[in-house]
Amino acid sequence: MNQDATPAPKPVIYTDSELQMARDVIKDCAFVSDETREYYCPPIALWIHYCNKYCKGNVEVTDSRLADYFGWLVDSGVAESMRQDNEHIQLVLFTELRGVWCYWRIQNEGIITNKDPRKSHVFLTKWNSIIQRYPYKRQPRHNQAIYSPASSL
Repeated sequence: MNQDATPAPKPVIYTDSELQMARDVIKDCAFVSDETREYYCPPIALWIHYCNKYCKGNVEVTDSRLADYFGWLVDSGVAESMRQDNEHIQLVLFTELRGVWCYWRIQNEGIITNKDPRKSHVFLTKWNSIIQRYPYKRQPRHNQAIYSPASSL
């Protein structure tokens, strides 16, 4: 294998029209900076794709729909296919969650006092079950103590 090869691009699961819909949604959003608009577009486009396919096009972010979405991301292999190099699957999921939460804020006109679907029992139960399936690998502990009387000689 050529070690100079560039990593494969993340697969595009959503359509161009779904990506354009995401761009249109976020285009005039006052609480998203110009620098980060494109960061949020792919996760919002993937949410729109999921909703078009499984929710009859209803893109409202709800706690149960969010839980089902993350179950789909993992169970369908979409989240795994989005990983790059040694990126942990939890990082992929956090990126998607940030995008969908941004979309929820847009749907609520930036008012975050409304019930946050990320904090619901339904979503947290699903999220915790996924995180338990894909824990971060722990760093091995060193055999030597950080401080020992012998090292002070």
